Amino acid sequence: MQIDGNKKLQDENITINYLSSKIEEVINACLENGDIPSHVLLPKAIVKKVKAHTKKKMTEISDSDHLLYTSSISFQIAAALRKSLITLTSNENQSEQIVKLSPNEISKILVCSINKIGLPMDIFVQACNGHLNFYSPINVIGESYHLPAKETKHVSHHSYKIEGSSTVPLRIHNLEIRMKQSHFDLEEYELYRKYQIKVHDDEPERVNEESYKRFLVDSPLIFCPPQSGKEGPSCGFGSFHQQYLIDGKVVAVGVMDILPKCLSSKYLFWDPDYASLSLGKYAALKEIDWIKERQSECGSLQYYYLGYYIHSCSKMKYKAGYYPSELLCPLRYRWVPYSIAKPFLDKKSYVVLSDLTTTQNSAEQGELLDDDKSDELDIGQIIVEIRSSYDSRSRLTFMDLQKLVPPSKRKTVEMLGEQIRNYVKVVGMVGAKNIIYSV
Repeated sequence: MQIDGNKKLQDENITINYLSSKIEEVINACLENGDIPSHVLLPKAIVKKVKAHTKKKMTEISDSDHLLYTSSISFQIAAALRKSLITLTSNENQSEQIVKLSPNEISKILVCSINKIGLPMDIFVQACNGHLNFYSPINVIGESYHLPAKETKHVSHHSYKIEGSSTVPLRIHNLEIRMKQSHFDLEEYELYRKYQIKVHDDEPERVNEESYKRFLVDSPLIFCPPQSGKEGPSCGFGSFHQQYLIDGKVVAVGVMDILPKCLSSKYLFWDPDYASLSLGKYAALKEIDWIKERQSECGSLQYYYLGYYIHSCSKMKYKAGYYPSELLCPLRYRWVPYSIAKPFLDKKSYVVLSDLTTTQNSAEQGELLDDDKSDELDIGQIIVEIRSSYDSRSRLTFMDLQKLVPPSKRKTVEMLGEQIRNYVKVVGMVGAKNIIYSV
């Protein structure tokens, strides 16, 4: 079987603090120009991340899948203003203004002001039932991509207008995907360098062109172009770089090998300025989609490889999110369903995957050759090589060794037997009988 949880949380906190400060900025501007009465002490703006289970409940929001953050500051402002009505008996005009300022109207005023000062291109804000909702800007339509927008009296595909204010144009962005053969590209290298330094905290002096070429450009695979009359994808077989461009700028690059039976995803690097777009997940889904689309051209192309998987490594946890999936046992080269392997990987730091039986019974009961069963192994026929002098060695079965050793050495032989049992657990009984165990 590419994200560090602490790093992601840190980036989210930075974004939340940034958006909160922008809301505070526009509230102060609205107080100064009179859009919101200035006689009231208003609460501090708070922005929260929208969790996945919350999005599922938002059936009234068509773009809820792209919703990242939200703020209910409009409701808090409206409540503070209404509370102030008690002390405004002598100012009828201001009281009338407060009555008209519902959370919905306040949210529209704030959104209009936010768009006037601008946000980074990877965040889009919209008023929805009094809330300030912040979205990821990319909405997929075939191979064209644009900002999510609702066809209402306030929002159109090109602009939206709050009554009594100027029209603010929506920023529409184009996403393009290009696949090309693996070769050095300066723009890709500069993006890789930025990614390694900012996301993985690599030392700048260690990230250079030569190391980049060795890692992601040079390939032992020979490019095989498509041949008429022969089955295969239109791009051919070999090593490729898949670029993701927003408005002509490369924001992510997927490095992959395309082989007759699979697409092997070697690495992905992306622009940290676009972290909120989850480009790693998006690229993985596009690569899976690419395989499905090319199966009509190449029937044998049916697998997606995510590379090495270390269960205890937080940066690799994301790979387990794509399923159904299998893990390859590095000892016997057998594929084991991840759903069967996971319970054992959760309990132990090292598991011989091929020792897991793949029957339905094992899936329910989880049979694994553990320490309790290791004593049942018949290790008597394992060949042991013993050095009797500097240049002399003797070979005999463990059973014969037990017979020859004097009582004073029994403890040593018992310890050797335990070592051999652990050895058999790793290589398997068939392998152990064909390999000499040297001590």
